[in-house]
Amino acid sequence: MARALSNEKRNTIVETAKRLFAEQGFAATSVADIARVAELPVGSIYTYFSSKEELIRSIVDEGWADFRGRLQESFATTRSPEEIFGLLLDTFLPELLADLDFITILLNEGIVYTHIEEKAQELSSLISSVFAPITRQAPSLKDFTGTDMEAALLVYFLGVLGAVRVAKAANLSVTSSDVLAFLRLSIRNGLGIAI
Repeated sequence: MARALSNEKRNTIVETAKRLFAEQGFAATSVADIARVAELPVGSIYTYFSSKEELIRSIVDEGWADFRGRLQESFATTRSPEEIFGLLLDTFLPELLADLDFITILLNEGIVYTHIEEKAQELSSLISSVFAPITRQAPSLKDFTGTDMEAALLVYFLGVLGAVRVAKAANLSVTSSDVLAFLRLSIRNGLGIAI
């Protein structure tokens, strides 16, 4: 008789792997390392994931799907630019920035082991569709093309993630709140929207 899979055990594997991949890097972390730290037999890892590559894809895909899904749901019921930016800056980005292991994996390993380009395109499309009316009203953005908007969103999104990761890793005095305050200032000055 096959054993029932445990969500608790799977979550332990995912959280342990996420921490080790972020600390040591994907290539330097073995399945044996994950099993040892999680205090599980190596075979348990393979019960839930066929390979280390499947495990890292699951970490990124599941984390991203949760972030994107909640963002889409919130955007569907939010109408004003102030509300949208407020949700991004007060809820979604702080939650994402609190998970430094996820950010590290996304930035360090995402290109090789996951489809980060698809995730960036999804986010860009979602945000562009919501902000298109706003950008048409902002005089400073009247000449922006769709490609310009995609580039701007990519620079800001990856810049925010990278800045927070580097600031925390290097013990700089800049905090996540400081980065978000700068983003708020940029939105106010660039779009004329005070949040």
